[in-house]
Amino acid sequence: GIEYRIFMGDPGQNAVWMQLDDFLQKKWQLSDGTSLGISCACVDSGGHFTTEVYRFTKAREYRRVYAIKGRGGQGIPLVGKPVRNNRIGAVRFDLGVDSGKATVMSRIKIEEEGPGYCHFPRDQQRGYDLEYFRGLLSERLKYEYRNGKVKVVWDQIYERNEPLDCRNYATAAIEILSPNFEALAAMPGRGNVYSQAPEQKRARRRGVLSRGVT
Repeated sequence: GIEYRIFMGDPGQNAVWMQLDDFLQKKWQLSDGTSLGISCACVDSGGHFTTEVYRFTKAREYRRVYAIKGRGGQGIPLVGKPVRNNRIGAVRFDLGVDSGKATVMSRIKIEEEGPGYCHFPRDQQRGYDLEYFRGLLSERLKYEYRNGKVKVVWDQIYERNEPLDCRNYATAAIEILSPNFEALAAMPGRGNVYSQAPEQKRARRRGVLSRGVT
């Protein structure tokens, strides 16, 4: 986790989309001087503003800003194949949100630093306050008996589940981007595998991103 931000406004108006666009182009400076940027982003196209989402993402697909749509149900992979079956012609990825939530929840349970461990800033101004974590833990697995079969569903136990959705979509963005973390870590002069010093200009190698990953 780096920053959790809420933009207040009407998604039917341009102002909130302009704020989001500015944020998606933001750079974070690390203590070693390297710069961190957003390499991929997912925007939920469900709800009442689907057309607005498609228009926003289509114009920014070259920056890997994609529309997504969640699909519930067991056995659906986190990221499906991209489609353009909408009148705007925007790329959309269907996400298996149940699979993603299971991944997020399993990682939250990891107590020692290592693969899958979740890092969050201590500075609450970054957005990771008590309300955020209530939202992150807003759902739990529930087993229901239906038509003679046991069905696994996610039961919402807190009214605001946006932090969990955002963490889920961020996990999907990494899956879509599929960066070669080993190659990034092996590049010389790297203090952080997610970033690149702005003054360094290296030939781009296949499977290695030239921008940061968040």
